[in-house]
Amino acid sequence: MRKKLILALILLSVIFQNCKKNSNPPPPQLKPALVKTGGVQVIMADNYLGLQYFPDETLTVIRGNSTNAYRALAAAAISTYLIQGPSDTNITSAALALTKGAAGSYDNGYAGISGAYYHTDNKLYAIYHGEDQEGMPPVGGGIPGFYCSVCLAVSTDNGASFSKSGPIITSQKPKSWDAYPGQADKGAGEPYCAASRDGKYLYAYYTEHSRVNNRGVQICMARCDVSTGAPLPGRWYKYYNGAFSEAGIGGLDTPVMSADFMDNSEALEPFVDYSPYLGRYVMIFGIDHYKEWLNITSPVPDKCGIYTAYSEDGITWGKPDQQVIKDFSVPITGMSLSWHGMVIWDDAQKREGLMIWSYSERWGHTADGNVPHYMVGQRVRFDLQ
Repeated sequence: MRKKLILALILLSVIFQNCKKNSNPPPPQLKPALVKTGGVQVIMADNYLGLQYFPDETLTVIRGNSTNAYRALAAAAISTYLIQGPSDTNITSAALALTKGAAGSYDNGYAGISGAYYHTDNKLYAIYHGEDQEGMPPVGGGIPGFYCSVCLAVSTDNGASFSKSGPIITSQKPKSWDAYPGQADKGAGEPYCAASRDGKYLYAYYTEHSRVNNRGVQICMARCDVSTGAPLPGRWYKYYNGAFSEAGIGGLDTPVMSADFMDNSEALEPFVDYSPYLGRYVMIFGIDHYKEWLNITSPVPDKCGIYTAYSEDGITWGKPDQQVIKDFSVPITGMSLSWHGMVIWDDAQKREGLMIWSYSERWGHTADGNVPHYMVGQRVRFDLQ
């Protein structure tokens, strides 16, 4: 009996080892990819409904109503407008929703909404790029210099009007800080917000312009625990050295998306959302390889453009994954421009949608024969390959 048992165990061991040898290895992890499924179309041309330089921040889609199926907040020139219409490609009205503050305020030169969140109190909390332009040297091309902050505005009428609550995220460096002589863009701005997958946190991703420690302009993030209250000033904490441990106002931060490896390029202006289909957070953002426009040798750049990246937790991101649009990603007079990319999703699975961005074939002001940026779109799909 004992001999038979030993033989049986040996036989089972042989079978097990053969199964291990003959079994297929686990398939490699599928990678997301953005696939363009339609041509580029003009959604709102320059000066349509009286708007120019738009979207000047990332477009923010909000709830529709029985009258208009499509509603969004779009920064144009120095203010934010509520745009509405039957669909995302048929916009029929634009009304002022938020504008700059008084002299001496944190947003005395600009107030552009770029992300919004409906809290359990049924109020719409919008984050916006506010600019203090007083005493700042010009950026160039007719663009004023600025010290920016990520600010909060609250609406009780579904985005028709807003009351301001003040900054929620400011740079670790004050307005007086200069990374180099004559620095014209400073602070923390160009934000976008997205709820965490479990709904506990509201994440805010923003562009840090301080260039502290020679790290250039890169994308950082902060979060607010919205399970315990609204995302008000004082409740935000920046991500720093692996933890959300620094105050949103003036705290230190660690970039979560950097293009520094790409010959000192800069990452800016993120759009982030979680896709159930992909099982990942998607980031669409700009990369500015500024050496390509400091010494322009071609009307079409190689590294500048709009890129994608992905993350399983919204905090740890891989390197830029795919260059989906090759173009200059900051305004340069007389050159083409593509920036502020985002996706209007078709359904809750967030696989397909309309990618929106700001475009100009020859950027500049109408007085000099160039064209301010305006809204274009293209149908896209995300695949797992």
